[in-house]
Amino acid sequence: QIKALGPLRIWVNGTIVDDSAWHRHSTKQVLQLLLAKKNYRVSKSETIDLLWPELNADSAINKLYISVNGIRNILEPERVVRGKSRYLATNAGHIELLLKDNDVEFDVAYFENLIVQSENHTNKFEILERAIEAYTGELFSGSASEACWLQKRKELQQKYSFAVIE
Repeated sequence: QIKALGPLRIWVNGTIVDDSAWHRHSTKQVLQLLLAKKNYRVSKSETIDLLWPELNADSAINKLYISVNGIRNILEPERVVRGKSRYLATNAGHIELLLKDNDVEFDVAYFENLIVQSENHTNKFEILERAIEAYTGELFSGSASEACWLQKRKELQQKYSFAVIE
């Protein structure tokens, strides 16, 4: 289960991931970037450009690989070293979170689905009430306001405002 409305919180096998599990800030940054992207997919070059533009190419690639490995270790602590990940796919050019394939509960997706469901529905106001309840805070509140997810944060705030006004 992943909650990103409010502070980022993750549960693995029913246990919340403690803040100390994030050995590097960059690991959390990459996960937040993936969660904010459409289809939870981002190119490696875009990740590097957005998160570490000041680093040279070799240092940035190394930081990206360490971060991706850190995400895998957090999401799948039982995964064998260098084993295939159920939740994170990488190829030559992209990184992708496989949330849909693994039936992961993600509060942002739930909230957005409720907003879409409310359109042209006979129980519009009931669905919007559930959306309002699901919106427990702005995206990644308490985290540094990275420009790479500010647009997603604004989109969610607008959807929430729409639900409240309706």
